[in-house]
Amino acid sequence: MPTLHQVILIASSVAFIILVSTKTGLRTRVRDHFDLKGYDIFAELIDCDLCLSFWLSLLTSILLAIASRDISYILAPIFTTPIARILL
Repeated sequence: MPTLHQVILIASSVAFIILVSTKTGLRTRVRDHFDLKGYDIFAELIDCDLCLSFWLSLLTSILLAIASRDISYILAPIFTTPIARILL
């Protein structure tokens, strides 16, 4: 798959995951859980759209690289993070 298609696929799926988790309240519940447990750094990372976009892009690209056996997916998070943030 061409790199541009990979970037668009991952960025749109990550933006969708973040929007759904925000709309359902899952994102705030996870952030509050980390606050209660005392893991302030993780709570701040979940609250940050840029950080969450990067880590979800990385996870998605690793899963897609394993599923498709195409190592070129590993470069995608560098390019998908700003695009996913714009989509949010």
